[in-house]
This record gives sequence, C-alpha cells and structure tokens, in this order.
Amino acid sequence: MFPLVAVLLFFSSYCSVSSHQYYVSDDCSSVTHTPCNPLSVYAGNISQYNNSIFYFVGTNTIPGKVSLLQVQYITLEGMGDHSVLDCTSIPRYRNILIKSSSHIKLVNISTTQCGIIIRNSNHTTIANCNFDSYTYIRNGFDVNIVNTKFYAIRIAYTQPVSCQRNMQQYPLSLKNVTTDNRLFLRICHGRSYNVNVITENFKSNQGRFDAAICTNSLYHINITNVSRRNAYNGLRILYRFIKTESCSLNHVQNPSKLIIEKSHFDDNMKGLSILKLPVSKTNGKYVHHSILVKSCWIRNNKQYGLFFENYSLEAMKYYTISINDTEIIGNKQNGLIYTDVVLNNVTISNSTATGLSILGSTVKINGSAFITNNIGKDGGGMAIHDDSVIILFPNTSVNISNNHASHKGGGVYFRNRITCLFKSDRYVHVHMLNNTATVAGDDSYGNIVNAVHNCPPVFQPKVIKLSSDAIDLKFCNPENSTAIEQYNESIPKKEIFPGEKLKFYIAMEGMGYNNEYSITNGVIDININDEEKLKEVPVNANCSLVEFTPNQTELDTLHNVTLTIHQYFDQFPLSHGGTTSFFEFNDRSTQRSLQFKYSVNPCPIGFINNSGKCICRENISRKGARCNINTQTIEHDGKKWIGEYNNTCFISEACLLHCASTGPVSFTMDRPDAQCEDNRGERMCGSCKKSLLLGSNRCDECKNPHLTALYILIFALMGILLVVLLIALNLTVSNGMLNGLLFYANIIKLYEPIFLRKEYFKNSEYVSLVIASWSNLDFGFEVCFYEGMDSAVLEIW
Repeated sequence: MFPLVAVLLFFSSYCSVSSHQYYVSDDCSSVTHTPCNPLSVYAGNISQYNNSIFYFVGTNTIPGKVSLLQVQYITLEGMGDHSVLDCTSIPRYRNILIKSSSHIKLVNISTTQCGIIIRNSNHTTIANCNFDSYTYIRNGFDVNIVNTKFYAIRIAYTQPVSCQRNMQQYPLSLKNVTTDNRLFLRICHGRSYNVNVITENFKSNQGRFDAAICTNSLYHINITNVSRRNAYNGLRILYRFIKTESCSLNHVQNPSKLIIEKSHFDDNMKGLSILKLPVSKTNGKYVHHSILVKSCWIRNNKQYGLFFENYSLEAMKYYTISINDTEIIGNKQNGLIYTDVVLNNVTISNSTATGLSILGSTVKINGSAFITNNIGKDGGGMAIHDDSVIILFPNTSVNISNNHASHKGGGVYFRNRITCLFKSDRYVHVHMLNNTATVAGDDSYGNIVNAVHNCPPVFQPKVIKLSSDAIDLKFCNPENSTAIEQYNESIPKKEIFPGEKLKFYIAMEGMGYNNEYSITNGVIDININDEEKLKEVPVNANCSLVEFTPNQTELDTLHNVTLTIHQYFDQFPLSHGGTTSFFEFNDRSTQRSLQFKYSVNPCPIGFINNSGKCICRENISRKGARCNINTQTIEHDGKKWIGEYNNTCFISEACLLHCASTGPVSFTMDRPDAQCEDNRGERMCGSCKKSLLLGSNRCDECKNPHLTALYILIFALMGILLVVLLIALNLTVSNGMLNGLLFYANIIKLYEPIFLRKEYFKNSEYVSLVIASWSNLDFGFEVCFYEGMDSAVLEIW
C-alpha cells in the first residue's frame, strides 16, 4: 500500500478551486451531498483544493499515512456525531501530518489510533474534536484549540530557522480542553518571538500537566480555570536554561510572565510546583520573569500542595513571584526553597506535616495571611531554615493560630539565630493564639537575640510563648522541677558502688521572649576525667533523670564528670526529587557545661566486687537470692530471713513464727524488716513493731483497749470454769491425763502459724485449733489490753 501524500510547492502563483465544499465517505451511496468520494481520491492531488472544506461522513478508513504539506485554507470537518478517522489498518506511522501549512482547521472529528502532528504551521484551529492517540504540535504559530478531548498532547516552541526583524506575537489558546493522559508545554524558542499562551477550563483527572520553560525565552502564559483532581501532579512547571542561537531583539525589555489563576489542584499526589528558576542572560543582560498565582485552590494533595524550589537566592533577583487570594488547605506539606515570594490574602491550614516549610527564602506578606490548624514535628504552622527572612509590609495582619507541633514550635519553628521573627515596622499585627508544642515553644521555637529591645511590638498577645535551643543547663530537683530560679550549677559529690549507675537530674534552658529562661529539651555529651564517655545523650524538656554506669570504678579516687551541650545537626523537613534532597545546619551557639565529682565505695554487705561490679555473695546467691547494686536490694522468694549480725551476713531458713514472708520480697541489708509479716521486725523477725495480740503471734495496733476490764472478767470466769472442768473430769498430774493434754495444747499452739496457712488450713481442723487456744487461755481470738503490749504479758498471764 503506497502512502497517500499531498504535496504542494508554492512558487510565484498557485492553482486552486476557491470556497468549494467536498464530501468524504467510504460509502458515498448513503451521502446525499455531492461531490462525494473516498479520501484517497482527494488526497491524490490535494494541491488543487486550497480554500476548501472537506466534510467527513461516518467512519473513514485511512489506508496509509496522510500528509498535508504546504497547503492553506483547508478545513477538515465531520458531519454529524459519528465522524471518525480510523487508522487501525495502518501497520506503522499511524499519523496525520500537517507541516508548513497555513489556516488549517480540524472540526468535529474523532480519531481511532491516529496520531496528529502539526509542525511549523500558522493559524491552526482544532474544535470539538476527540483524539484518542498522541497529538504533537511543534512551532504551531497562532493555534486555537477549543472544546476538544485529547489522549495526550505535547506542544513545543523552538528556535526558528531564520531570524525576523520585527517582534512577532504568536498566540496559543486552549479552552475547554480535556486530556486522559498528559499535557506538556515546552517553551524554548529564545527571544526570536513572543508566545502568548492562554489555557482556560483545562480538565484532566489523571496523568500529568507539565511545562518546561527556558529562561531565555519570551512568553506570556495565562493558565485559568484549570481543574486537576486525582492525578499524579496538579501542575509542574520546570524552568531551565538551554543556550539557543543568537536571534534576540535588543529593544525587547518586557519580562516574561506566567499567570495561574482561578484553578483547582485537589486530591493529587503533588499539587502546584515551580522548580529550578535559573539565571539567564541575553546580549549581556539578565532576563526577568514574573510569576503570579492568583485565586487558586490547592487542597488535599498527598505529597505536597505548594512547592517552589530554586537553585539559590542570587537567581531570585530576576524573578518576581506573588501568591494572592489563594487557599492552600489539607495538604501534607508545602515548601519554599531559595525563593523570594510575596503573599497576600493566603490561607494555609490543615496541613499534616507543617503548614509552610521555608529554606533559604525571603517571604514577604503584604495584606494578610492565615496559617491555622496545621500540625507538624518541628513547626506546626511554619518551619523556617537557613537564614530565611519573613518581611511584613505596613498594615499587614498575620494570624498564626491553633497549630500544633509534636516536637517543638507549635506556631513557628526556626533554626538560625535571628534578631526578630518578623521584619516589620509598628503598623502590623501578628496574632499567635492557641498554638501548642509537645516539647517546647508553644507559639515559637528558636533563637531570637534580645527580642524585646530589638523587635517592634507586633504580637497579639504582646508576650508569646517562645523557647529556643538549649543555651544553658543546670542541676535541678525533680520535686520542685518548675522553679527555674532554684536550679543549681553544682551538686554535692556523689558516692556509688562498683557497677552502680551514676544518677543526677538536669534541666536544659532556652531563651524566652523577654530574655527569660524557659525549659526546653536538648542533647548533652558526657566526659569523665576529660575522656569522652557518652555522646548525644537526650534530655527531655523537664527536670530529667540522666543515668549511666561509669567504667571508672577505682576505689578511694575522685572522678570528675563534665556535661556539655551537644552541637547537633538539623534537617529540612520537606524533600524533593530535585537538587535538594536534604540540608544540614549547625547551630554553633556558645557551649555551656556543668561539672560534678563522684567516688566509688566498697561493695555493701551481702555483695562482692566482681570485675568492677557488685554482685551477690556466693552464700546468698546459692540460696536463690538476687542482688541489684543500683538499688542495693536483695530479692528472694520468701520463707527465709537474710540479715546482718556483727558485720556478718546471716541466713536463716528455720523462721516459723510469722517471721518470714512466703512471697517474693525485696529488701536492703540495713532494712531487713521487709522480709517479715504481721508487723514484726528485727533479727529473724523476733520483735513486734506494734502491740502483740494475745491469742496469736501477730502484731498490730491495739484496738478498743477500753474493753480490757471486760476481757479480764471473761478470762477470770474462763479460768474458774477450767478449774471446775479439771476437777470434774479428774484431770490430774498423777494419773497422767493432764500432762498429755497440756503437751498436746502447747505443741498445737506453737505451730499455729503453719497450720493457719491456706495450704494447711482445713475447716475440719478448726475445732482442734480452738481447743488448743482455750487450753492456753486465749480462747481462739485476738485481744490486746494496751498499746505496746509485748510477750511479757503472756508470761505473766
């Protein structure tokens, strides 16, 4: 199959049939209009059809490549709702090529697997079409596209073959255009002509919308009423520098402009990004650019909403960037890297990883800005890094409220040491309300130098909750941790045992808004005897316990401990796939340090020094006991007593009279009473700490001592009854029955604590135990005559 190629070479004149209408159909028998032929008839000699309209009826199969070369005033228009150009039968190069032509119109046409290529052509119109394959327009001068759906479209402007003497203005208009895949615009034609791009009511719910702009090109781009949802990116514009041939018009000084207005970038992976912004020169002069984002909505984008990234602040001298009347809401994060931006009536809210992160940038606020209800780690509302500056114009109002930081700086977090948080005069208002931070700096966190004296009173309320990186550290008392004025720079010498942790409390202090100290967190380094022991030990934003086990355990030696604020690095919270993935900054504030001394004592009784660590003595550990030198405690599972007697460790496993606990116990050798039950204590739990209760071996408070007289009367009567019982039963010593009864009663009474344990006690045994108690004149219940009663009363009784 030979390709159908129509070529017309224009010389001094041309032959044509003017203002004619032709009909094209694969089945002309169903077409009532004439003349009607298949496309192959007209394409064989299309040079004679300039100034003509071709009406396509039904589906027209294109058997080969169609090329319209150097033709003009030709309209290809579909009739009805089903005018289709079908390229599926072409094995390769399924394209319709329009090249070096003028005044070409494509109207009401749909394609099936037909690519559309337009090159170096003037006055091209595409209206009410549906192209299901790629469309490529290169150097299409004066292109008007309206009410058309593309699968994907790429439009490029490049350096012309020859220079023109006068500046030419070439418009590109895309109105009510929809794509299924991608729209890509490339402006790299130098300064040989000016391109005016108008994109209005562009919609696409997937794919990409990208533009590449060479900074030495002349352009005026206006993107209006664009709607991008659920796509990979809302709009990405990449500025780049590509050297082109010298074809510049020296008298052209107007800056190139990019305007994005009344557009929605919602629920995408990435919202609106403008990247790189390099410097370029033409004929020795710098090229200036103007970028305006106006009345846009950038919402709920997953990776970032607004992101501007530049090479350096030096390049920003030649860019003017403004964002006006725009809502940036519900995105993960938003960032400015090395850019100079003016904000006016901008709302940034409900971000989940900092409202606005700024790196090496100058942000100017003219009018108003609302930064509210954002959350982040360091900086809920804003995170300011690397010498960034925020300038407030006169009569500006900024609201930074209801933001939260999971770490520091609920409202604003800034890294570098600055004079004022905002540069301004007195005719501005900054409202900072209800911001919170988990660690420090509810309203703001950072190092402000003498803010009260150097900065104008712009804040409402006048005093904000400000904290900073640690500039000092002091020893503190956890029982009075909020009284900063009671913190100390020294503590008494500490004494530890080998292997015991060295413990102390310190607080990190930052600088508040009125130059007062405020509690913050930080990191310290610990040196012992001028040798580094621990590096980067975190300290919380309170009176914090710091503990570690020193290796220096020489006895009778005084060791010196030095605590120093650690100089740490910070990381910019927002990264991008460009040249800046992360940045580090070093806060070289003046180092402060604290010192204290400690010595190491011999192991306490019950412990032995084993390779610089106190552990249980062998006779204690052999009994199943466990030792903890940090608390100087010994633990065992009960039913034994371990204590000190004459500087000797003593162990007893024959303690029966309620003296030893049957469950796990923990005690120190100087306080062994923790092993005892029933308020007993001292050696082998042999003494009562309170009153001994008659009728048992327990010790407790003497309750109701006023009943003593009644108890004595009852016991006296019981004694008389007992004597009567002995006489009546003839229980005498001579016949031996009384001896047996007394022996039985005393043995049972002696081992009563064992019998009363749950594992021994049975209901059937209760009667025999009561009989034994009665035989000992205590009658089975506990009684106390007075507070402090001891075992001597039993002997008297």
